[in-house]
Amino acid sequence: MSYVLQIWAFPAPPSVAAVDGILAELAQRPKKPQTQFLELARRLTARHPCITTLDEDDENAVWTDGPMDGRTDAPVWGVGVLSQHLDTVVPFVVETATSMGFVVYDDQAGECHLPGGMSLLPDGRRVVGHHLGQPVPERLEVAVMERFLMQSLESAVALNGFRFEPATGLTTRTSGEWTQTLAVQVQPPDQAASGAAALDWRCDIEMTWSHSKMARMCSELDRAAVLSGSGPAQRYRGTAGTTFSRMAWFGRREWPLLAVRRADTTWVLRDSDGLRTLAVSLRELAGTAMVELIQVVNSVEQLAQWCLSENSQTWRPFPLLVSTPTGLDKRTVQRRLIDTDACGGPVTLLMLGGLSRYPEMPALLARCQGWARELGSATELRLELAARALREGGLMPPD
Repeated sequence: MSYVLQIWAFPAPPSVAAVDGILAELAQRPKKPQTQFLELARRLTARHPCITTLDEDDENAVWTDGPMDGRTDAPVWGVGVLSQHLDTVVPFVVETATSMGFVVYDDQAGECHLPGGMSLLPDGRRVVGHHLGQPVPERLEVAVMERFLMQSLESAVALNGFRFEPATGLTTRTSGEWTQTLAVQVQPPDQAASGAAALDWRCDIEMTWSHSKMARMCSELDRAAVLSGSGPAQRYRGTAGTTFSRMAWFGRREWPLLAVRRADTTWVLRDSDGLRTLAVSLRELAGTAMVELIQVVNSVEQLAQWCLSENSQTWRPFPLLVSTPTGLDKRTVQRRLIDTDACGGPVTLLMLGGLSRYPEMPALLARCQGWARELGSATELRLELAARALREGGLMPPD
């Protein structure tokens, strides 16, 4: 039995209900040789050879027709897949075609897949996450993977107003004095570690909130700290952030074999298909779990509540994968949903309290002083300067 996918270049339908009308209109166009499918056919047959090049009973055959060369005089190209290979070949065709700008209609499932990662479902929904719609890199290297995973999130977070800025290389959303920034971080194994930890890669998605007034205060603080002899400016960003810590771990056992674990799922990355699976999963997460974080903060006061309050609502259980002598062990830990740990630490926390008119500034200062002592003399000096600036600005009671 065969399974046929209909592929064309333009127009993209607004819904599944509109597909039949588009196909009917395309069928009425004058026949003429088409060239846009030639490269697509080359990419498809590079992985799964055309049946005309295989023996009749070759188990590697996945296509129903040949020659599979993309030559047609119609604007719609039908690609037939043998039913026993649907699970692996259909996602590959959808991914390859949409990454080249084609529309793919799966009549049997009633789904239409568009370039850019959007899928149209039979019930009228437009969803992100079923496919990527972009080329998947073959090299599993840190910079390549970070760029690819961030690009794979782009269409999902765009639904919440985020945009990629080529000039800065950042994916941001700006509203008034606020800027939210998304970043993907892939960390290679720690060469100084031993045992299982020496084999572990890590992938995090980090989101930060930056307020322009906090950023200006941080800039002034850095200049004052340098003049006071604390050493080079640390360029505090004046932000609060959250990280989906250790959301995906890469445990390298045998290169190029990568075992990728999330809280409830394990994948094995042997090639670019495995990286695609991880990227789709991260994008599904971006469209669900991250929505609360994206929408939750609309003012300095709200941000301060999430960072300063001891209310249980500001804490969440997070899955944490911990290296053990026998591998990775899943643990559940409580941690703040939003914090300043990687964004200036106690100094940013104190300034955030001042800007939000936090009513217990002396107690907050004492809390931050204990934290600063753990981080060293440079942080202690910056905290002292921040406290002085807040007092002079009337944002903190005098000693």
